[in-house]
Amino acid sequence: MAGLQLAMPIYNQTVVAGIDVARTVNELKSLSYAKAVNELALQISKIYYLAQTSLEQKFLLDENILRMKELCAITEALMNKVW
Repeated sequence: MAGLQLAMPIYNQTVVAGIDVARTVNELKSLSYAKAVNELALQISKIYYLAQTSLEQKFLLDENILRMKELCAITEALMNKVW
């Protein structure tokens, strides 16, 4: 007489806990990825803002240099007129 016995647990707390842990880790990984993406976007926007600020400062410096040259030319003209 040959017999075959199969046993399949209906509820296994260890398996359920393992699945819950895996879901939690997956959610944390997704949150970490989303946070990293948001942080990267923030850093890129800061760099873009700083680049725009630097470009505006360069423009202002160039204008100031031109004004200083004009002021020097006016001063030299006044000096030549006085002498």
